[in-house]
Amino acid sequence: MLDPDKSSHAGQSLYARLGSYDGIVRFVRELMPRLHSDPKLGVYWKGKSLDSRRRGDKLLTDFLCAAFEGPVEYFGPDMKTAHEGLGITENEWDLTLA
Repeated sequence: MLDPDKSSHAGQSLYARLGSYDGIVRFVRELMPRLHSDPKLGVYWKGKSLDSRRRGDKLLTDFLCAAFEGPVEYFGPDMKTAHEGLGITENEWDLTLA
């Protein structure tokens, strides 16, 4: 059985294990175009300008970095406020995570 205390990642934050800021940026840059083009999820970005999408990507990056114990401050809205009124279903949330 694997012993997490003997792992080469023991003591590292999730932020560090994911490759720090650059690793999280890569993740967001790979994730967001897939969500934008998804037939069920893309509706949430329909009509958004490239600038708005980039701002959203930056906010997501900062949120994840802060949530994963990185040295980044997140200045965006809390997740409930940011998604209020969008009517995101449990199924759509599951699709986002798949």
